[in-house]
Formats: sequence, C-alpha cells, structure tokens
Amino acid sequence: MMCYVGLEDDYGNHFRVLDMGGVVRHDWLLLECGVQATRWVALPGMSGSFIRLREARRDLGEAGLALFPWGNYRGISQPGMPEITMDFTNSTAPGHPHYFTLEPEDCLVWCPMKYVWPACGCCALFLYPPEHHRQTKKHKSRVAWMKECTKSQPDLEHLRSDSALRLSKKNQHGQDFGRCSNTGRGR
Repeated sequence: MMCYVGLEDDYGNHFRVLDMGGVVRHDWLLLECGVQATRWVALPGMSGSFIRLREARRDLGEAGLALFPWGNYRGISQPGMPEITMDFTNSTAPGHPHYFTLEPEDCLVWCPMKYVWPACGCCALFLYPPEHHRQTKKHKSRVAWMKECTKSQPDLEHLRSDSALRLSKKNQHGQDFGRCSNTGRGR
C-alpha cells in the first residue's frame, strides 16, 4: 500500500503502487512453528532487502498489518481468516544485518538511500532501527490511539488514508533524493 515504484529506471516522474499481489499470491509454506509464510521476495531499489509474509502468531501477541488491506488487522477485513504480518531483512544497509517483524502500524516507504524500507505509519518515521523508535513515548501514545480507534472497516480505511497523507511526502523525498534537478539553473 505505502510503497511506490518508479516506472522508469531513473525513478522518473510517473509512479505506480508496488503490486503486493504477487507476494500475497506467492506459494505459502508451512514453517516449523506451525504458521504459513511465503518465500523471501526481493524488494525493488538497492539490493539486499527482502520481505516475506506470514500468519501473525497470536500466541506471541502479533497482529496483522493495519495499513495493508490483506493484513486483516484484528480480523476486521476478512473475519475468520488469519491475520498477516511481514518479516523484513536487509544485508547491505549500514549496520547490517537487519531483521525484524513489522508491527500493525508499519508500512514500506522509499528511503533517500534508494531502499524500500519499513516505516512507522503512525509517526511517519523510518524504522532504522525499530527498537529505538518503538520505545518512545510519542510512538506508544499514537499506537495506543490507533488500537483504540480502529475497530471497523471504515476505521481502517480512515487510518490508511491519514497514513498515506503523512507518508506521501517522505516517500517522494526518498524517490527524489540524489536526482538532478531540471530547473534550468546553470545553463
């Protein structure tokens, strides 16, 4: 939902939403812990970033992703179906390796280093690293509000719309960072 991919190799002016359908429809495997997951799938941009979708482990307090329609947060979108979360790994960004599971409020956004990277949809901040951000008072307050106010499908749609507005500028900056400007200066 929150990840945009350029139609041109140079991240031109035309963008389309990253098609997560290919990942969702990917072959699902049964893990040793008893949950189903997809194989690891490479993300666009700089090499080294991979995601896999898997059933949220309710026994460990995990929940589905709220900002992706197929995440089935709290079973709201598809009652009776499992909630889906996402594991992220990166082996090339500074400080690697990075491995963590996205929380319900997280999404994917282009970062200025040309990686598709997880970000907090409530706070519009990259999760680099996630532990520091998730422990802040501001984040905890916003997530508590999200959990309290998201109890129906219209609530989820409102949350997604608000998050998209907050993250669109950050996403565009990540795509534009390092590109030459065509303003005509210096000609």
